[in-house]
Amino acid sequence: MHRRKFSISSFSAANEPGLVGVLDIGASKVSCFIAYLMPDAVDGQDTEIIGVGHHASSSIGEGGLVELATDTSVRAAIGKAERMASKKLTSWHVAVSGRHVACRRLAADLDLGGHAVMEEDLADCYQEGAAFATAEKMTPLHIWPSSFSIDGLDDVRDPRGLVGDQLSVFLVGLSASQTAIANIINCLDRCHVSAASFIAAPYAASLAVLREEEKSLGVLCLDMGANLTGFTVYKDGHLVFAGAVPLGSNHITQDIAQIFNLGTASAERAKTVFGTGYCAPGDDNRYVDVAERIENKQVSVASLAEVIGPRLEEIFSLVTQSIANAGFDPALLRRIVITGGGSQLQGICELVENLQDAKVRIGRPLNIFGAPEAVSGSAFAVCAGMIRHLVVESESQSYNIPRFLAAATTNASHAAATSATNPLYKAAGWLRDRF
Repeated sequence: MHRRKFSISSFSAANEPGLVGVLDIGASKVSCFIAYLMPDAVDGQDTEIIGVGHHASSSIGEGGLVELATDTSVRAAIGKAERMASKKLTSWHVAVSGRHVACRRLAADLDLGGHAVMEEDLADCYQEGAAFATAEKMTPLHIWPSSFSIDGLDDVRDPRGLVGDQLSVFLVGLSASQTAIANIINCLDRCHVSAASFIAAPYAASLAVLREEEKSLGVLCLDMGANLTGFTVYKDGHLVFAGAVPLGSNHITQDIAQIFNLGTASAERAKTVFGTGYCAPGDDNRYVDVAERIENKQVSVASLAEVIGPRLEEIFSLVTQSIANAGFDPALLRRIVITGGGSQLQGICELVENLQDAKVRIGRPLNIFGAPEAVSGSAFAVCAGMIRHLVVESESQSYNIPRFLAAATTNASHAAATSATNPLYKAAGWLRDRF
């Protein structure tokens, strides 16, 4: 039997010029934004979110693959956004869960022969790095320069125009599992839409909530979802590492349900309304009612904290272990920003501050581009970050802007047609031609 081969290029279709849609298929909900991006805008000033949609979803299992039952939630969320915007989209930019994202660091060297560094030299280094940034059965998503060196002299911020014999560019590349990508494409196909591109969810979340000063000084961003916690590490203004651990806020709900013999709905309510990760004086004697069917059941806030706290500690411990395994010292991360739906848990900042001896805050999207207040919170950071990513890409004119490699498999004719109809692709057109 003949079976189709899935690729990004075979499913992407152009929307109305300037009109983009972003889609985040999470374990507990599906969210999407529709926005107008003006090609000549500065820092997204003329960008406006004109449609939003979200719908509860419980169809993604621990493996993180988008299953058949997710279609209903995707259709519902897209339908709400399209009705609000009074627009219909044929293609969407889709977030890829951190579970399926791999991060690679590498260096590319180029002999300069004594001449000044030019844009073409940097492009050659990116081309060389991208060729090695992606492992087998992985699809490239993004690539960044994290630092530069001229003839062994480090800490070069902008090598253009500098003279030397050898240019070294240190790169960070993110790629995604081809299996995960194929299943997302298949889901969208069943919903009669296509994938315009793919964006790593942990990167999108960090882009939405981090300040430039935090990136420059060094910061860890945690995106706490339902079934996993994605994270990104920034140093000297550049993303240097990203990943995810397979634990999230749903695991806390399950712990509460099992220990206190509650149903899932009651456990979720107890966690959300009364739960805390950090006990305050008097919590031992403070009892709350957790309704379970027609019975009333009382538990102390301190006993809830004794369940929630250790699970949060485990999540943070796994994150710091992953960072240490990548060659970074977690003790140097003195700034932490927590976002995602799980960040709304009370006491989470105090708990992490005690564990890490760091300054911790909850991250809300810094720019919601006119979105309604109801979808401007931490739970929608990934969608806000994807819009921000597309704004940055549309403004990209130089090497130090994140490179969008989701269309690495696009052929030359498709790239030409896309760039002619969608201004977002003009900035990255040269990457499609080379990669």
